[in-house]
Amino acid sequence: MDFLQRRGRWPDLAAAQRTALAGARRAGDRLGQANAHRDLARVLSRLGRVDEAASNYRHALEIFGALGDHTGQARTHRAFGAMFDGLGRHAEALEHGQRALALYRDAGHLAGEASARNAVGWAHAQLGQYAPALAHCGQALELLRRTGDRHGEANTWDSLGFVHARLGDHREAIRCYGRALRLYRRISDRYDEADTLSRLGESRQAAGDAVGAARTWQRSLRILDDLGHPHGERVRALLARTAVSGAGSVTLGTPPVVDRGTPAGALPGTP
Repeated sequence: MDFLQRRGRWPDLAAAQRTALAGARRAGDRLGQANAHRDLARVLSRLGRVDEAASNYRHALEIFGALGDHTGQARTHRAFGAMFDGLGRHAEALEHGQRALALYRDAGHLAGEASARNAVGWAHAQLGQYAPALAHCGQALELLRRTGDRHGEANTWDSLGFVHARLGDHREAIRCYGRALRLYRRISDRYDEADTLSRLGESRQAAGDAVGAARTWQRSLRILDDLGHPHGERVRALLARTAVSGAGSVTLGTPPVVDRGTPAGALPGTP
């Protein structure tokens, strides 16, 4: 399942989760049903089937609540909030993140608390509330280093990059995005790597490195196109608006001949 998720094979994942849900129902396994509803909802949200995803998240919350499973509820609120974040509904994302954080803290679940703190910090950042965003993300990093959650650490570095970019400190943003990308590559999370690359390109452009920005967006686009992900259109639009000229120019829409593991651009702290 982790392999399919990190490779972005959402239709295969949806089929697998529907099979898991049917099996749990046949067996009368309520906990299994709750888990399958939540995991199916996560995949459906990636596929853009938002109403169906929301219905599955609510089913999961209902069953976890009936079972008294606070950790299960917390995980579901965390995922539900992530869906709202993707829809730009950041106040609702913050609400679900805060519910997840409270449940994880009550359960003494450090890894969950770290993940939820990052989610809360990210939601604050999206709402322009940068002081609490930095505070929550900083606390998340401390916990993640204790728990060894590399994916969570990558997510938090990405959040910090976003906050510093919004505050106008693009060199610090580039450094944070670079930390995130190294971790995403280490765990082969291609979708999140592409997502962070798109933001890294924006910070490179804002810092005056137009060539590096274009190359970074092209790397992001190659991954998204390979995954068949619709977010590729947003990156393609960024490229289309970018005009790069001079000796170091690249032809937009044509990937440059460059080692994908080699930093593109002149600014420090990059992957």
